[in-house]
Amino acid sequence: MKGNREETVSQQNAAPEKNKKNGPAAMIRKGLEQINVRPIPTIVILSVLITLINELLTRRSLEGTFGFVIHHPWMFLLNVWMVFATLTIPLVFRRRMTGVLLISLLWLILGICNYIVLSYRITPFSAVDIKLFKSVASIVKQYLSNTEIVLIVLALLVVLVGAVVMWFRVPKIEGKFHRWAYFLLMLAAFGSAYGFNTWGVSTKRIPSDLGNISFVYDACGYDYCFVSSVFDVGIGKPRNYSEETMRAIREGLGGTKSGMITTRPNIIIVQLESVYDINNMKNYTFSENPLPNLTRLSEEYSSGYVTVPSIGAGTANTEFETISGMSLDYFGFCEYPYKTILKKTTCESLCYDLEELGYTSTAIHNNRGNFYSRNSVFKKLGFERFDSLEYMNNLEYNQLDWADDSVLTGEIVKAIESTDTPDFIYTITVASHGAYPAEGPEETPRITMLGEPDEERANKFTYYANELYKADEFVGELVEALSKSDERCIVFFFGDHLPTLDITDEELTGQNTFQTSYVMWDNFGLAKQDRDLYSFQTTSYIMERLGYNNGILTKFHQECRNDADYSEKLELLEYDMLYGERYVYNQVNPFDATDMTMGIDPITITTVWERNGNVYVMGENFTDSSYVFVNGDKKATIHEGRYLVVKDFELEDGDRIRVRQLAAGKSKIGKTQEYIYQKTPLEEIDKIPD
Repeated sequence: MKGNREETVSQQNAAPEKNKKNGPAAMIRKGLEQINVRPIPTIVILSVLITLINELLTRRSLEGTFGFVIHHPWMFLLNVWMVFATLTIPLVFRRRMTGVLLISLLWLILGICNYIVLSYRITPFSAVDIKLFKSVASIVKQYLSNTEIVLIVLALLVVLVGAVVMWFRVPKIEGKFHRWAYFLLMLAAFGSAYGFNTWGVSTKRIPSDLGNISFVYDACGYDYCFVSSVFDVGIGKPRNYSEETMRAIREGLGGTKSGMITTRPNIIIVQLESVYDINNMKNYTFSENPLPNLTRLSEEYSSGYVTVPSIGAGTANTEFETISGMSLDYFGFCEYPYKTILKKTTCESLCYDLEELGYTSTAIHNNRGNFYSRNSVFKKLGFERFDSLEYMNNLEYNQLDWADDSVLTGEIVKAIESTDTPDFIYTITVASHGAYPAEGPEETPRITMLGEPDEERANKFTYYANELYKADEFVGELVEALSKSDERCIVFFFGDHLPTLDITDEELTGQNTFQTSYVMWDNFGLAKQDRDLYSFQTTSYIMERLGYNNGILTKFHQECRNDADYSEKLELLEYDMLYGERYVYNQVNPFDATDMTMGIDPITITTVWERNGNVYVMGENFTDSSYVFVNGDKKATIHEGRYLVVKDFELEDGDRIRVRQLAAGKSKIGKTQEYIYQKTPLEEIDKIPD
């Protein structure tokens, strides 16, 4: 009996040991060991799994994921092969297992980032978003809750700790291994991926002309498109590019016109954030028209559709096309020229064209001046002034913490009245920006949506419709203000893209999802002339209506838009102007970056004094974004009208004082002249007027 008991106990002890050897942890360990033992089959399987997971995260459905595999098998295999190529890199090293796991994790993190981004916009996550990180970080709270931000930070910390643990705990290969064989495999994997891609592009097996980056991602796959967004930047050299070709195009354009308007009018372009006419939706109605002013103006003045380069996001790209007259069709995947070529060079634009006619160019935007690097890029587009959020007072904010657009009417009028020249003013609104709340409003909204059974979508549309109404109110206010002006004005209103509401072509009448509406108002009697446009044609159209044709691209769009080779010539011009030899400019860049000033009215310090242990800085045009710096150090600052107050601080004679305008309290985008402090007698302080 004793022996039987001992045997039973032994069996009981062995059972957990057996389970331990065959448990989930052991299975994972054995799977990981295959990376060292059978590396090639293992990374093939990993490549397929990673590709499928990232497509699932992108498409958010098994049907869409396997539909991509079935309908685009060649592109699916190319995605797998690109992931496989990256996983061959660690095979060359002894810490093979660690390297494979980290690269696999990196691919999955990209897929997760894409999933999060697609929750708030239509455009997928790309390499450009990493370059735009500083801009995006400044408004992240407008998209994510504090809880979501904390969870993301914690997840990143877990990943970081996990990577460190893997580095020290995961075993490396001991003894000899075939390093050179794996090195040759790596070269073959990357070389063949490049070759397949080149062949696919040349044979049109890889689509690139689908009109929108979102559609390209759907057709080509996420992993492929992300890699393309890293390397496919700029405009490739066209096949027939030559000095002879470019000079022929240049010589074929007409001379400069003086204009048919005797008194040169102010030209104002208003880019309305996410504004489109939802009255064009088939199955939905609203309790009242959200756009009464734009509807009325469209009936009385020149109007039509504008085809823009993106849906749901990409404001800066619509902006670039409009200001420059260049099409983004020829640039790389998901490229933002603001973050690529315009960091290096200037670009022909309406600002430079109108400068020849004596215009002053001003950009106005009720959002952060450093978003999309506008405070830098606008210099390279020829703007002389940039009036951003940091230079505006009396700001109000909506539910999503975007600045109300009503402030812009006063800023536009102020810009016009501040010059003795005709003005070109490019205004960018922001209040109707997404993402729109899925929860119902706390108060009864003015406009409600009818016909949508899905409560969350109905709530989003209801919020959006009411923001449209506010944007339309701004349009009405601006038209009324300019109608009273003694100066001639022409105003081009248009939407930069459709909102992030998953609207499809099938839901619309009379337009597609790449088209927004425009109307061109004036106060001097231009005849109504309706025409549909591309965003890169808008400024040439405005110039045409005024009898101007300054600028090569302006002439080209006016004279060649109906030519059979219009697109081919436009690509040649864009390449030559930005990346080529500039043959159309006689091989020199005729455009210098401007010494752009921030704000319309300069921010100045008039005097500084101390009282009751506090420092008072008196000046002109201070805002809530104004901060006092003493000897280069930022001080906690309170804005009180003409005064900035630094509490509980003492100055010394000779201290250097500046006031800086800070975006989101951090990035410096403007400053006053330096003020050298000298103690002021109290009796003199009392004489200072308020």
